[in-house]
Amino acid sequence: MWRLAILLVSTSFSFLAHGQIWCAPGATWDFSIQALSIGGYVHREYTGDTVVGGRTAQVIEERGYIINYLQGGSIDTISATHFTNVEDSIVYYWIPVNGIETWDTLFRMDAQLGDEMVRRVDTWYCSLAARR
Repeated sequence: MWRLAILLVSTSFSFLAHGQIWCAPGATWDFSIQALSIGGYVHREYTGDTVVGGRTAQVIEERGYIINYLQGGSIDTISATHFTNVEDSIVYYWIPVNGIETWDTLFRMDAQLGDEMVRRVDTWYCSLAARR
């Protein structure tokens, strides 16, 4: 019995020593889309690693559909590949801006209340969100 207790305690500390994991192998995200005139479903799955822009990146495949009720229930499929990277507790996202693809900050896992984040890329949608 005491061996089991030691194993559980040592396993707990080993998880703490490795820190927070952003994207565990095989991770999936499923969510529905609901708005005034559209609905749908999206499935995202971490499918492996690759190198993008000189960094090791997690490959996240996205599949799903959107139904536009105002257009007679027309259905559009969603199919995209996303790339993320983690360095020093910052999760980066590979994003095209003005025809140039680059790494930009998605979020900081170690952020505390009141911390500020400097964005590498200023995009119109991030500028609008910051002004609200």
